[in-house]
Amino acid sequence: MLFDFAQTYIQESLDRAAFENGTLFKFSNKYTARRYVGEQDPKTTLSITQQLSSLCKAALGSVLDYPVMKGEGLENKSTLILYPQNSDTPCAFNVAFFWDLHGTPCIHYGLFIVHPDHQGKGIQSVMGFTNLLLLLKRQSGKTVWFTDLGRSPSGSRHFCSFMSHVYPRPGLDDDDGVIEKKYSSQLAVARAFHSRFKSHAGMSPNSELCGMAVRGSNGKGGAEALVRVNGTTRSRNARFNQWMESICPQPEDEVIMVGQFLVTSFLSRELRRRVWAIATFAALITVIFYLYFVSSARNVREELSW
Repeated sequence: MLFDFAQTYIQESLDRAAFENGTLFKFSNKYTARRYVGEQDPKTTLSITQQLSSLCKAALGSVLDYPVMKGEGLENKSTLILYPQNSDTPCAFNVAFFWDLHGTPCIHYGLFIVHPDHQGKGIQSVMGFTNLLLLLKRQSGKTVWFTDLGRSPSGSRHFCSFMSHVYPRPGLDDDDGVIEKKYSSQLAVARAFHSRFKSHAGMSPNSELCGMAVRGSNGKGGAEALVRVNGTTRSRNARFNQWMESICPQPEDEVIMVGQFLVTSFLSRELRRRVWAIATFAALITVIFYLYFVSSARNVREELSW
């Protein structure tokens, strides 16, 4: 799927306008997509809200109370909608948005909704990567902060796999305040994000920021419907499940994660991961062949001894 994204990225570089006004494009062998950036004309805006609302109802049973669901606040949004091949019924979407903190560009990972029939296929990971990189092109050559809000262990693992200098994340215990000082920039980004974008990010107006955890984020006036589905978004990595349970003990709680995307770090991690996978596969094949030939040689010796 990442190879298909590479094609999309190159095409978008050649014709950015076509990838920002809802033109249908190939996302992978199984999916097509439309992407809308910024405000659209009234007819297109209505189409966007109808598609997002219908998918929310199918996935969550109700429509989330976000401004984008009403066609509001689209000026800084990038909406990526995914469809099964040869279908115009949306199966997933990601609404990311860009903002500014004292001249430093920031991009919010945004809201992901995936239809239950299409979950567990790596869609969220590639959709987020696609939307963020296309937004990142607008800030070429600058340091960019990325934010993510949620209580999904799986989503948190995806964020950590793409980003560098992520705070908070599993393994960063801070009993004496040393870690908090080291990541003071991430804390400043989280405070600004919480104070300025509660409604746009689906946080309750009564929520409170405690460190990087948002207490009562999914409470009254927030994304209450997400509380019902959070139990189904566990990660295959038990460490992230345990970490999320410790940092967000109540179902209404969420955590703000802040990091930076560094191409070199991402490619290095991907290379190490793939080299390890290839090496493991090669070792397995070697063992199989070794056992096969040893067994065959033993049988031949036994037959000759007779």
